[in-house]
Amino acid sequence: MAADHRTISPRRPSPPPDAFHPQDAESARSADGVFLAFDPDGEWFPDRNARGRPARAAAAKSLARLLAPLGPSVRFQPCRAYPGNPWQRAAAFDTVVFGEGDPGERAGAPAAFDAAWQYARKHGRGVTLVVDRRRAPGEAAATPDRLAAARAIARDFPQIAYEEADGAELLASESFAARASRDIFIASGSAGGRFAARVADQVGGAGFVPSARFGGETAIVESGLAGSRRGPAAARHAPIAALLGAALLCEWLGETGRGARIERAVAAAIADGLPEFRDRTAAARARRAADAAEAIAQRVTPQSTRSAGARSPA
Repeated sequence: MAADHRTISPRRPSPPPDAFHPQDAESARSADGVFLAFDPDGEWFPDRNARGRPARAAAAKSLARLLAPLGPSVRFQPCRAYPGNPWQRAAAFDTVVFGEGDPGERAGAPAAFDAAWQYARKHGRGVTLVVDRRRAPGEAAATPDRLAAARAIARDFPQIAYEEADGAELLASESFAARASRDIFIASGSAGGRFAARVADQVGGAGFVPSARFGGETAIVESGLAGSRRGPAAARHAPIAALLGAALLCEWLGETGRGARIERAVAAAIADGLPEFRDRTAAARARRAADAAEAIAQRVTPQSTRSAGARSPA
């Protein structure tokens, strides 16, 4: 039986108290996978004006309500550099940032820690827990109990290198790119969300980084960093994040071969050169992004077979 997956778009131009229609939310809760499509030109997320912060807060609360039935969820944000991307800061960069699906979800931290260490064991990576030493020396970016939980799990995986590092110091380090290709990161709480956004900047910003939230039997994949305007203006409308998000969703649904083909097509398109999305109107930018996405889709072999396997973020 084919997996049940849906595409849901938040209502625009401004977020109502619940930005997702109740019918959409109910449909999402019964699906195996959900793809959330966010418009980078949408009025939901104005960049700098009096409505900006309330709009983003309303969207975040609406997404949290959509995630609530999943129970403790895990945020999974892969950040990878591809040769030929003119907007990335590091030529060699390949890491994943883990966190709880909802920054306010206290129960989500242990789930995120478990997922991170399982990923590290599978892929031969070390684990770095991002802390915020400006708050209190040695304490986690969110709460000390999460730091204690991470240390307890680290003791159960002695073969995996584990470190704690200040987020600001990590980002300022000249060896950050090399570390990112060696370790994965756990960034907890609201400070962790800011760290994850800064990591995305290394590979081009919101237009190049998908994100996913896994909980129970459902995955919610976002076409980029929902509501973020991080990254160069000309790159924010690139369809790369959406296509890589589709690859993530394929992996979750067990279609690993199709996901791999999508990523290879994306990498080839970036290597051949992407257009700059500098059109003056939102409609023109959308058309250019759609044309770029269609060109990449044509590189993906249409024939695919569904492969069996356990569901996991990787």
